[in-house]
Amino acid sequence: MRSWVFTVILYLVIFSGQVFSQSARQLYKKVKQANNSISDFEDSTFLIRCTLSNRFTQSNTSFLNTYLFPTKNYSYNFYGAKPGSSCVYNKFKIIGTGLSGDTFEINIKPYNFDRYHSNSFFFPLYWVPTFEKGDFSRRKFTRPKLIYHSNDTFALAQKNKVWNGTRIIYFTSNYRIFKYASFNDDNDRPDSAFNIEFNYFKGNCFDSLNREFNLGKFSIPPKNVTEELNRDTTVEFNKNSIPTINGNTIKSTSGKYILIDYWYLSCSPCLQMLPFVNELHEQIDTAKLIMFGVNPYDTKSNINRYISRKGYLIDQLDVEVMKPLHDINSFPTLILLDENLQEVKRFVGYGKRVSDSEIMKYLKSLDLLHN
Repeated sequence: MRSWVFTVILYLVIFSGQVFSQSARQLYKKVKQANNSISDFEDSTFLIRCTLSNRFTQSNTSFLNTYLFPTKNYSYNFYGAKPGSSCVYNKFKIIGTGLSGDTFEINIKPYNFDRYHSNSFFFPLYWVPTFEKGDFSRRKFTRPKLIYHSNDTFALAQKNKVWNGTRIIYFTSNYRIFKYASFNDDNDRPDSAFNIEFNYFKGNCFDSLNREFNLGKFSIPPKNVTEELNRDTTVEFNKNSIPTINGNTIKSTSGKYILIDYWYLSCSPCLQMLPFVNELHEQIDTAKLIMFGVNPYDTKSNINRYISRKGYLIDQLDVEVMKPLHDINSFPTLILLDENLQEVKRFVGYGKRVSDSEIMKYLKSLDLLHN
């Protein structure tokens, strides 16, 4: 009798689990359909609250932004559809404001903002999940699990296969996502967690939202102010005088190869590669090869804090003073240049795609390492 009861209970548990899983997959499919593209929100106003936790500084940063998509006449081409691209949109015109009250209208070019930097005005907007830019890819995320369900609210949890973390997406009964939470399990990355909430309003509610949340009155700045915002103060790359973030300058490059490591702090493969980069730095023949890193996204203080804590020795280019030589979309990337700054070899990725031995073997073939 007991064995029969146990069998029935076990069957019910398994069956209910299958139904639960199937329900999650069906919901997920409808969520993908309902959140297809950012262009679906034309003629709408966004109110986005964002909170980020930084495990390096043990601090939380919260901010509130409003975004207005004024008409249906603007192009929403996804520059981010290109694999590894650091930019999200190619053509985009919005009006927006932040907590500071600074309000401006701007025509976006690909280099005006990126998806990684939390200080970017467009960082919260990028995290509005859409099918068009790959936010529901099976290659990136595991099958969803339904973790919360009420009359009008649902929540699905997934593991991120690429960045070793967990995300939770919250959506309403019409399958529109209104909240996104992400938790990073990689202790070497600064972005331990972030939480973003979206509110959508049909039509132009920009001014009323700004008054309600005291975000600042809308105004288009004079032309000279716009020019000042877009002015690029960095100088072109010069191999004979390379400024570093610690205030030094790399000068003795004449007749030498140059090896550049492109990376950033929220890139897990980049951080996995750094111990090897440090080891490689110890083995290069400095009479024939110089080596430095380029981090285009993080602040000097966060970069210095990380490399000091980890004991990394490689110099880092000061991108606030000098432009990087390359516009990199895939990280990490190692690029070897000859004395005329001509590319000799490029290693993209790390781990399965590029191994330590492959890099060492190539540099050794050019007699650039100590014997």
